Amino acid sequence: MNVEILILGYLLFSVFSFMAAGSAKKQIFYITLLLGAALLLVHGGTILWRGIEAKHLPFTNMFETLVLMAFFILALYFLTFPWHKSSVLGGFAAVVACVILALTGFLPSDIEPLLPALKSNWLLFHVTTVITGYASF
Repeated sequence: MNVEILILGYLLFSVFSFMAAGSAKKQIFYITLLLGAALLLVHGGTILWRGIEAKHLPFTNMFETLVLMAFFILALYFLTFPWHKSSVLGGFAAVVACVILALTGFLPSDIEPLLPALKSNWLLFHVTTVITGYASF
C-alpha cells in the first residue's frame, strides 16, 4: 500500500482546506472538496485492494487498523459536512489522518495470515464499531 502517496495527498488537502477557509473564492472551496473526495476514494480502494489480496478483512494488525482509522476520520468529515460546512475542520482532520498514516511507517506492512481467534463473523462489526468510535472522537 502506498501510504506515502496518501500522506502527501492529505497534506495537500489540508493546505487547500485552510486556503479555502481564508479565501472568498468559491473555486478553491470546490477544488478542495473534489480533491478530498478523490483521496477518500483512493484510500478506500487501497483498503479494498489489500483485503482482496489478503483474502480476509484488512483489519487484523496495527498497520491495517491505523490505515482504517485515517480513512474513517476523513469519511466522517465528509459525512458530517452538510451540517457544519467548514473547510477548516477538513484541514484539521487531514492533518490528524496524516499523523496517523505517518505512524504506519514504523510498523511492518506485510500481509499476515488470519489468526484462528479472528476467524469470526464478529470481526467486521467489532472492528468497524470500535474504529468508528475512535475516529469520531
